[in-house]
Amino acid sequence: MFARKLALILGLAVAGTGTALADGHVITYVAKASTFGQTITLQGQEFVIVRIPFSTFTGEKFYIQAPAPIDSFIGGSLSVQTFHETKALTTNININNVPARVAVTDSRTYAVTGDIGTDAQFTTTAGASVTISFKKGSTLVTLFASVNKPPGFGSSETQKDVNAATNLVPSASFATWTDPVNQVKAVNDYIDYIRIVAIP
Repeated sequence: MFARKLALILGLAVAGTGTALADGHVITYVAKASTFGQTITLQGQEFVIVRIPFSTFTGEKFYIQAPAPIDSFIGGSLSVQTFHETKALTTNININNVPARVAVTDSRTYAVTGDIGTDAQFTTTAGASVTISFKKGSTLVTLFASVNKPPGFGSSETQKDVNAATNLVPSASFATWTDPVNQVKAVNDYIDYIRIVAIP
């Protein structure tokens, strides 16, 4: 019984790090004007510009201005993490004149969940995400953001009740399962709104 209730998840991802992904996605930074409190839309997903203050482990004060996701269903979230890191950071882009490393991933997950073999569901989710890392002194700072296809954190490309079926091939939606290039463009646009500013 327990085994039947386990979620079986198969993930297929096309991923890359740096400014050029293996499949040809190119990531750039071109600053876009914005102010905190402003709402923007990226590939149908709404964000609001916020400023998040942070401190390095040696006391320097900064803030990051970045888009925070708005989601009326489960709410939004944006976090900045700091790490004590002595290893050198390999950078591949400048964000607001700050050397940084940008890693972009576009992926799709295929999952069968529920009471598998009796009352199961088949879902697929897709999107693109970006992790931005930079160093201030010996403090490594990271920020993560994503844009889903379709927009919204609880959204699914495919969502089908398959009930007792264990052969899910007839439920495939191959025409829908295309490279989420628009979401990659959206996370590229997301980067353009980021500012990293020292606080006197």
